[in-house]
Parts: sequence; structure tokens; C-alpha cells
Amino acid sequence: MSVSLRGVWSGVGLYSVKSVSSGGAPNPASQLVNNENVGNLFESSAPSWTKLNNPTPTPSSLLLSPAAALAENPNNKVLEANNLNQFLPPSVLNNDNPDAARDFIRNSNNEAYQKTINSLSLVTRLFKMMAAKHPNDLKWRVLINVMNQLKDKVVAARDKQTENAIAQFDKYYNAALANSGNPAQAAKEASAKYNEWIFYYNSESMEATTNPTLFATGAGDSRPIEMNDVKQGYLDDCYFMAAIAALARSRPDWIEKMIRDNGNGTYTVTFYREVNKKTQKVEMTVDLKVPSNRKRVNLSGDMNTLGESEVWPTVLEKAYAQYKGSYAAIGLGGTPGDALFTLTGVKSSYSPTSKVSAATIEKYLAAGRPMVVGTPEGEKKALGEFGLHRWHDYTVQGVLTINGEKCLILYNPWGNEDPLIPWKEKTDPAPIPFSRLAEVLPNFWVS
Repeated sequence: MSVSLRGVWSGVGLYSVKSVSSGGAPNPASQLVNNENVGNLFESSAPSWTKLNNPTPTPSSLLLSPAAALAENPNNKVLEANNLNQFLPPSVLNNDNPDAARDFIRNSNNEAYQKTINSLSLVTRLFKMMAAKHPNDLKWRVLINVMNQLKDKVVAARDKQTENAIAQFDKYYNAALANSGNPAQAAKEASAKYNEWIFYYNSESMEATTNPTLFATGAGDSRPIEMNDVKQGYLDDCYFMAAIAALARSRPDWIEKMIRDNGNGTYTVTFYREVNKKTQKVEMTVDLKVPSNRKRVNLSGDMNTLGESEVWPTVLEKAYAQYKGSYAAIGLGGTPGDALFTLTGVKSSYSPTSKVSAATIEKYLAAGRPMVVGTPEGEKKALGEFGLHRWHDYTVQGVLTINGEKCLILYNPWGNEDPLIPWKEKTDPAPIPFSRLAEVLPNFWVS
């Protein structure tokens, strides 16, 4: 379920947060490393963590939608969204005329599809030139016909998407107008609701859980924050979910410190960004409303003895969606390296498999360094042999010796069985011998 854009690096990778410890830190607790002391690795020996700039204030309206934050500050650099062009801008949000929103939706969809239409038109023209040059060669006419059909399908998709989006705006407008009787007020309310709809991945919103608790110790867990709390839904953000699972495995105390419960149903998450080559803190404040359609997010982790559902993965995923602009934005793909930097403020690096040994990984895990590994995009027979999925990211759990051979142990952020998602089975891969690692994981991200 990965859409990680790993092709940029021509390979896959294992990502690891660079340790900021000067050494001597105890091993983190985990299923595969038996030392239960975590210690204060970051705080006690890492001035780079404490010298970061002051947190960037979060506009109150950011709780509802990134577009509302842009209305307060059009130059807000916090919102690194891939799809902000879908949001109604301040000029439309403040417009009394509902036609302003309809026109913007229509024009933005036209712009989004125009590049594809232009490309198909260019190829069609080239085929027409070849058909004129070789009038007896029927293949050029066939190709021209194929291009025309593709263009028609793209135009139809554009028109359908535009129709659906305008219908959604009109739904909000008509409801607001029936409630207030004021067309100008209804136009503004509908625009705000439309932007919220875009943020929630073209979905109505709902409460993630009716009885939430930030952290919970589930059956079989040794601590409240565990890798198995992470259960990726339909959203294609395995790169981020594997990253937070890796942080839960290696530095659960860091997750606990980066989330603040505001006591009013909202949570403030501290992320990191780079501005002018300097690392800065940035805060995102979110509630527990998540998409209600089939593109589900990580709704909850464990449930404690009081019947409370754990929501820290939900909080982090929504905060990341807010930071990037929307759930749709993080579902477009990304890299574990970027996700780990946003979570920790520490950059990761890239290395081929030949430079990563079992001893190296054991050393990294003992130092409390979160690590994520990804599989190739193309099909490989060996992937299926080990229960791996192509183009997907996994959390590194540890190294075990099986029949005298060192093996890499991974955790799949899909989690285990989920009755609401039929294709999910027991999804953790089989142990992978280091002697065969290059067959399925050609490159690693390490630090």
C-alpha cells in the first residue's frame, strides 16, 4: 500500500534518525532488545535538540482547515501542501457571491487537467504527422484514435470531478441558506465547509472514537506506546505510518513528549521543518475528526481495561496531514526520510545494502535510532517468498539469529487482522536472512 516516491533515488531505502547521543545510552525496550531502560538520550547529550528556534504559533483557524490559516497569513510557510490549489483562496472565502466559489472550482479543475490534455494533444499531432508521411501505414491512424479516446476520457474525468465538487459546495450552500436565509452568509459558510471537505480527503468528517485516551497499554504490551498501535488504513501513507511505528519502537518517550493533550478534545503536536538551512519547531493543533469514507486512517491503537481507545497514531497522522495540507496530500506519497525529519528534526541518509550489516543495525537499534526500510516498485519473486509487498515501507524491529544465520525482522504498518479491511491478513513479513537481503532491499537509508 505504498506510494512512496522512491524512484527519485533510483532505489529503495532504510531510513534511520541519526543518533545525537555521545555514547553510553542504554538499549531501548522492545520485543527484540531486552534492556528496558530508555534513558534521556536526546535531552541529556544533544544540545542540537535544545537550540532549535522557538515554536511557530499555530493560527487558531488551522484547527479547521489549512486554507483558513492561509486566509490569516497568505505567506504561511508551515503549509507545505501538494494540493493547496484545491482549496478556495481567501478572496473566495470572503466573497458574498456563491458563483465565485463555483467559478474557482471549475477553473482550478481545468488547470489541473490541462497539462495532461496538452500532452495527449501533442502526441496526437506527432502521430498525425507520421500518418501524413506514411499514408499506407494504418498503425498511425490506430494510435491517433487511441490518443483521441484517452483525451476524451481525461476530459470526462475532469468534468465529472468538477461536477461532484460543485455539487458538494451547493449542498453546503443550500443547507446554510435554509438555516440563515442570508445568501451572503451562506456563501461564506459553504466555502469554509467546502475547504474542510477537501482537507478530509473529499469526505464528510466523523469522530475517530467516542471514548479516546492518548496512550493505553493493550493486552500483551509492556508499555503504552508500541509499534503494534500503528494500523495503517486505506490512505497510502505507509512511509509515515512506518516512521511513527519506528519511533514507537525506539523512542516511545519522544512520542509522549511531542504530543500535548489540551484537555478540550484537541492535541498539539510538535514537528520540525527546515527554513534557510536551520531546523525549527512547528506546532500543529488537531481534533479527532477523520475521514469517514473508505479511505480510512489509523483510527485507534489499543483499548485499555476501562474501554478507552488509544489515539496517538490518529493524532500524529492528522497533524501530519494538516502540516502537509490535507489527507489527500499525504496520501499522494512521500518518503520515510522526510517523515522522520518532520517527527524528530534529525536528517537521515542513504546507503547501499553492502554497507549495512547485521551488527550495524543492532548498533543503531541499541542507540535508539528509528529505522524504516522499503521494498522496490517492481515485482520480485523473492518479495512474495518473504511475505513482502512491493513498493511498501516497513519498520525495522531488530535482528534475530535463526538456524545460525542473522535475519532482519520487520513490522508492517498495516498491523494485523482488521475485519473492516478484507485484504489485511497477518501481515508481518518472514525473517529475512542477511545473505539474501540484497534480493529484496537493494538500498538502505541510514545515518
